[in-house]
Amino acid sequence: MAQAALDLADVSIKKFKAAGGKVRSLTEAEKKHWADTMPNIAMDLAKDVEKRDGYPATKILSAYMNALRAAGEKPIRNWDRE
Repeated sequence: MAQAALDLADVSIKKFKAAGGKVRSLTEAEKKHWADTMPNIAMDLAKDVEKRDGYPATKILSAYMNALRAAGEKPIRNWDRE
């Protein structure tokens, strides 16, 4: 499923460029600024799920983020922290 999504994204980008669109990569500073200025949608969703369905979604989010960090990943933002 992930590969299908990547393939579709690749096709979409090619069509966008063919239609005259420009694709630009953000610098690390731009990515950090973007992530820091958007709402914490991961935490907001986790809190909503906990409230609505009673699942421990904030704990699940924290476990996921901790696993990423333990694996050496450096998330651009700590979505499990407010």
